[in-house]
Amino acid sequence: METEVVQTEHGVRPRRTSVSSVCFHQDTVLVSIDARDFSCEPEIQVSLENLPQIPSRYNVNIPWNRPHVRVYSSNTLRYNWNWMKALPVRGLSLTVGDIIRYLDDNDCLFLPSGGTVRDALIGEGPLDIGGEISCDILKVCAIASFLISRGQVHRLCIEKYGPALCRIDEKEHLTVGSPTASNRLHSVIADALTILPWSTNSTHWDFTANSLAVYDDQVGNVFLIDLTGQGKDDACKRKLFVVNEPDWDDLRSDDFLNVMRSYEMRLKGFSCGDERVCRLLVEHIRRLFSFEKLEDFYCHFILDGVGRRNGRKYVCHVEKRSERTELHRQKFGKMLTEDFGSEFYEKVLLLVEQKMEVLPFDKTTSDNESLLNEETPRADSS
Repeated sequence: METEVVQTEHGVRPRRTSVSSVCFHQDTVLVSIDARDFSCEPEIQVSLENLPQIPSRYNVNIPWNRPHVRVYSSNTLRYNWNWMKALPVRGLSLTVGDIIRYLDDNDCLFLPSGGTVRDALIGEGPLDIGGEISCDILKVCAIASFLISRGQVHRLCIEKYGPALCRIDEKEHLTVGSPTASNRLHSVIADALTILPWSTNSTHWDFTANSLAVYDDQVGNVFLIDLTGQGKDDACKRKLFVVNEPDWDDLRSDDFLNVMRSYEMRLKGFSCGDERVCRLLVEHIRRLFSFEKLEDFYCHFILDGVGRRNGRKYVCHVEKRSERTELHRQKFGKMLTEDFGSEFYEKVLLLVEQKMEVLPFDKTTSDNESLLNEETPRADSS
């Protein structure tokens, strides 16, 4: 954990500049604890009578009213989430919290979920923040035929931040901010915020460690929602298991990036829960393989960049090359070699590295806007 000293009206005190792990050792009753910087703190499962109530103005089903769901509270989790909310959003002079409050003021509940919460739980300090929204992102209107129009969230975003900073992809995921702005004035910034339709994660297979969400009541209380009852433990143990294991043969090419997320998690210390999980992941990466999608994955998750394709040329824009990036490159290459053999590494991954042009983020604002129109798809932030 990194610290720095700051001056306050009460004197000098240390301030954390990174997050801590909030994993838990064992099941206990609800108690009060202080934030600590160690790998796992005592678990605080919220009793039924103390479960939070979502205000009716959001008009949504309460996520924890389903079987197997568990709800926890933690001072360190609250600290980590507040740290994330204070981050400036790439391309905006606003923070993550500013955007969430704006949506909340318009009766739209933002529920951080997936990898965002997993990383906050294990102390990774996620900068790729995403979650679900209770209001419509798009609206389908029946006028002679089905026509798609802007939903409430898209309209609110455009009214506040402008169309260039409110982009919707083919999966109806809304991106708030500029994926390619450099924000050089800030040493740590959040990527453009990713907003998904409500209950997106419940309809798609994923890893149990990603089956997590956070409920922030906007008055200081933060709750961890374990949607399967297994996500917290698997995240803390850094184990890969699959939720509602799919018919693997039904997975499509669109699923390639999400299957590849297992490597992103392995770079953070995760390992397969059992041999069968690893075997199935390797088999279906082979079956679904796409060189172009591997370029997208490599740029985003290995180089921490934003990619764009210009004909046959692929450009990955990065903030700067770092020791962390180099370590990820080495570890990823080693994992692919172990899983697929040295021939795959030499013929595929080395070719990705050779063909990809790595450049710094935009030099001017105009460069930024042109990149927005050409940005390649990313895997779900969840």
